Amino acid sequence: MEGKRRYIAIILFLVIALMVFAFAGGDETNNELKGNNTNTTTNEVDQSQDNVTTNETDDDNDQEQAVTRPVVGAVDDAYDKALEAVINAEDKLTKEDYETAVGLVGDVKDEEQNDELTERLEQVKNTIDVTSLVNELKELVDTAENKTDMQDARGFDEEEAVEDKIATVANDTVKDELTEIYEQLSKVLGDTTNPVVSGTPENGLTNKKVELKVDDDTEVEIEVLKNDSEDSFVTPFELEGKYQITVTDEAFNETVVEFTIDLTKPVIMLNGQASITLEAGIDTYTELNAVATDNVDEEKEVVPSKVLTDSIEMPNVDTTKAGVYQVVYNHTDAAGNTADEVIRTVNVVDTTKAVITLNGDAEITLEGGIDTYIEEGATVTDNVAVIDANLVITG
Repeated sequence: MEGKRRYIAIILFLVIALMVFAFAGGDETNNELKGNNTNTTTNEVDQSQDNVTTNETDDDNDQEQAVTRPVVGAVDDAYDKALEAVINAEDKLTKEDYETAVGLVGDVKDEEQNDELTERLEQVKNTIDVTSLVNELKELVDTAENKTDMQDARGFDEEEAVEDKIATVANDTVKDELTEIYEQLSKVLGDTTNPVVSGTPENGLTNKKVELKVDDDTEVEIEVLKNDSEDSFVTPFELEGKYQITVTDEAFNETVVEFTIDLTKPVIMLNGQASITLEAGIDTYTELNAVATDNVDEEKEVVPSKVLTDSIEMPNVDTTKAGVYQVVYNHTDAAGNTADEVIRTVNVVDTTKAVITLNGDAEITLEGGIDTYIEEGATVTDNVAVIDANLVITG
């Protein structure tokens, strides 16, 4: 009986144990399920939290990168922008573009890059400054109105040492352009020689055409006055008139020449009558000369150029001999124009009868058959000559 009880007890124990085990297993399963659910939930929560945390972390990282990355990107971007601005300034060479580039270069934090761009900008600024200097000198030369203005331009060139500063320009193309401009300006600034005008008459007066030639190292302006009125420069000059030619070069060196083209003959007017009559041997000839008037020369006295009688040239009018004498007057003015000849006719005539003077008495008495008549003759005198050979005795 005792054994049976012990057997029943063991069975009960086992049943209870199984029940406990079963119960424990269900709880474990539930716990596992719960654990799984919990884990799932926990994981989801944790995942969410992780996501949140991660997102927050990512956001923080993004924000951090938003702060950090722009710094790195900004460095590159600032350099690129500054470089582009510097290249533009080098190309345009304007003060505005230069100042824009300066501002952008200031944003470049990298020291090496900043130094590189700054050095290039210094060359740009120098090029702009030198270009401005050359333009200012050109303006002074181009707007100069007299020698004083030109001297001021020379002083500016010397004071600013423009040529030396052109040599410092890094841009070879610009340097060549500035050098060419400066050489042209130097040609003017260095010119202190007056223009050469050739072809004018030696004495400033001529009756021929005048062909002028102007020689100078620079461009010249020519002003022509004809009889005090403006005229054009057309060489050769052929029309009559008084000319004044003013030649001025770019440096305001000036040459003035004056000449007169005179194509008009002088006019001769006799003093006294054009024809006179003189009694040979009695009257004397007094030379009254003539006067020449001219459109250019002053009035001048004209003496006879020659005396002719019967086409024979004589030294003067011989009033001891009857004849027709031509006193010829002529004159050439300073321009070479010869006047028309003027002739004064001098008629030397003999209208006075010869005078016979008897030798001895005009009346004598002789005794016929006793006295003898001796002819004593007579003497004939004349206002021109003694003509004894022409004495004829009649009666």
